[in-house]
Amino acid sequence: MSKDKILKWKKSPMSSVEFQQARNGRNILSITNQDGFYKLTHQILGSTETSKFHFETEADAQDYAQSMIR
Repeated sequence: MSKDKILKWKKSPMSSVEFQQARNGRNILSITNQDGFYKLTHQILGSTETSKFHFETEADAQDYAQSMIR
């Protein structure tokens, strides 16, 4: 996989819930940890549609996000 396809997650220290975001091209992916599960949100820049997925672990959410942009 080329380096431009590898997501780099940036965690927000200011958020009251654990929040991290990664971007790749027009893809914006974010993960929040709320109520004991991880919610992955995917949005394409310029689009109003949003996809949401729930995972039990942070690693599962990140792996799924990575697979979405391959």
